[in-house]
Amino acid sequence: TIPCVIIGYSCLFTVPLIIKSDFSLTGFGWLWVGFWSLVALFGIWKIEHYEINDNILIKRNFLGAFSKKRDLNTLVKYSKKNLDTDLPTNPFNIVRFFTSKAKYLKFQQILLEFDSQPVLKIDERTVNSMDYPLFYKQLKKHKTNT
Repeated sequence: TIPCVIIGYSCLFTVPLIIKSDFSLTGFGWLWVGFWSLVALFGIWKIEHYEINDNILIKRNFLGAFSKKRDLNTLVKYSKKNLDTDLPTNPFNIVRFFTSKAKYLKFQQILLEFDSQPVLKIDERTVNSMDYPLFYKQLKKHKTNT
């Protein structure tokens, strides 16, 4: 998945450097390790989990450490966008080197707007392939698409 690719790259660029240098890095080396560590944290942040329980949508990030709850009764509208990041539209997409699944190159993004709360984005790439249609069907029950 996308988070695994991000975490993998950060490990690829830091672990060999740390092992080879025995933790005696220069200032630039520590900046390099710090930058790629932040990239790894971003990858961990992108591991998302969604639940719908009793009309409450729960989005969990960072392996469940952070969560956002939204009451689906206050859902004003939702919109679905189809995004294409395949080679012609995005030549710098590195994901295509790791997978040929169309899910990671052509995917959907749902934007949920609630009463007096920030917009919540749900990316198809971060939801299990089998769960995404069920999840979308649950959302459609709560509000008609606008």
